[in-house]
Amino acid sequence: VEEGSPWRLLLGERQRDHHGRLLGHLVSAKGGILEQQLLAAGLAFLVVVPPDVAHAPCFFAVEEQAKRQQLGVWSSAYWAPVRAADVTSKDLGFRRLRGVVTKVDQAKDLFIELDDVVVLRIRHNNFQYFSDPLESHSSQKLMGQMVDVSGWLGRRKLSRAERELKRKEMYLEVGTHYGFKHFMLKD
Repeated sequence: VEEGSPWRLLLGERQRDHHGRLLGHLVSAKGGILEQQLLAAGLAFLVVVPPDVAHAPCFFAVEEQAKRQQLGVWSSAYWAPVRAADVTSKDLGFRRLRGVVTKVDQAKDLFIELDDVVVLRIRHNNFQYFSDPLESHSSQKLMGQMVDVSGWLGRRKLSRAERELKRKEMYLEVGTHYGFKHFMLKD
């Protein structure tokens, strides 16, 4: 933000990401937050990365309104959730996925497999950002449920031992409940 700009930068909890980029919110002289304006017009997706969660409830409400009105990305079939079973290495990057939970594994972090293809990782220190408890006794209740998730789909190279353990190459990390919704499937 240059001097004399009508925008100012409001820093969040974390001031830099793991790439060293400056993090914050662009706020206009009138107090409008750029992210909120983009979400309201359907020109962005809500991505909440802990610990920067202060604006999340407001941003979520604005995004939900844009969804109801089918504005911007919400009017395009391109951005509809993709079945986790259908993703390939060509689909890397920001994605919205939908799949059935086929495996749940928890040591410290929680790992949830969708359609036996993609593994979701929820770090233990982010459990506090979920409205439903994610401890091992309740996480097993996710088995067989449909999950919608959004975030950055990545691919990792597996060692021979990891392949023998049937680990998944495709992964997506989820930091808060804003990027994770589950639905009970009817029997």
